Order: sequence, then structure tokens, then C-alpha cells
Amino acid sequence: MTKNIGVFDGELKKCPSCGAILSSDDLKCPQCGIELRNIKASSSVTNFNSDLFNTPKSDRSDFITSFPIPNAKEDFFEFLYITVGSVTQPCSAPLGSIDDQIRTAWINKYKQLKTRAPFIFAKDPESLAQVNQIFKTTKIRMPLWQKFLIFVFGGFAALIVLLVVLTKLGILN
Repeated sequence: MTKNIGVFDGELKKCPSCGAILSSDDLKCPQCGIELRNIKASSSVTNFNSDLFNTPKSDRSDFITSFPIPNAKEDFFEFLYITVGSVTQPCSAPLGSIDDQIRTAWINKYKQLKTRAPFIFAKDPESLAQVNQIFKTTKIRMPLWQKFLIFVFGGFAALIVLLVVLTKLGILN
């Protein structure tokens, strides 16, 4: 008769307060409710911020794009605040410029944060509500060139609609 022996490859997480076994995505212990923090992970956003400004400007959009969305609550919020600060600043960078590429990287990272938040905070509805409130009140500032294009094409589209209506009414032939 053989015994079935399971193999575990990895690190088993236990609650530092009560010793309960935790899943890798727990933000709070399901047994005692203590909030779990990852000190090593918390330094990643701090390192990101300092490394970003030591990165040559031409490489910053790639640096922002390649940074993974943090899973720890404190890191997520810290990175969210950095990102919100970057997407709400006025921007007059020309289309395709390095500054425009950096801004686009920040906007894409903001969208990633918005997509990942419900998964990261699935077991923490209070934090998810805070994150959603931040998303709800954040107004992404468009670059001037985008506003100009919207104005021009919006006006052009309105003119075409007006011409079609006038033609249908028989005013223009």
C-alpha cells in the first residue's frame, strides 16, 4: 500500500497573529482580521519613483509601461496616487514627442490600475470602494493637440450632418 504524498513548491504564508494559513492574495487574515502588509513589496513603489527620475527621459515611457501593478494594498494606493498625479496634469506636449509618449504610458498604467483593482481588492470591499472613488473623481487632462482634433473633427462632423439634413429637406440641391 502506498501513501499519497503531495509536493509543495513555494512559500507557505501564515498569519503573523493567529497562524492561519493564508492564500497569496489575502489582504486581511480571514480568521482574525489582521491587515497583512508586505514590507519588501512596499519598497518597490518607492524604488520605482526614484528609479524613474534616474532613467533617461527617452526611456521613461518603457520604464513606466514595464512596471508591474502592485498587489499589496499600500503599494497599490501609493502607485495609484503617483499615476493620478501624472494623468491629471495639463499637457501641451506635441503628438509623438517623448513627453507625449510618457503621458500615454501613464494613461495606460492608470487604465491597468482600474482594471486590476476589483481583482486585487476582491476580499477588501472597503479598500475597493476607496479606489473606485478615486477613479470616479479623477479627470484625465487631454493634451492640447487632442482637444484641437476633437474640436476640428467635431465641427467637421456637425457640418456634414447639417449638409445632409439640408439636402434631405430639399433646401440644398
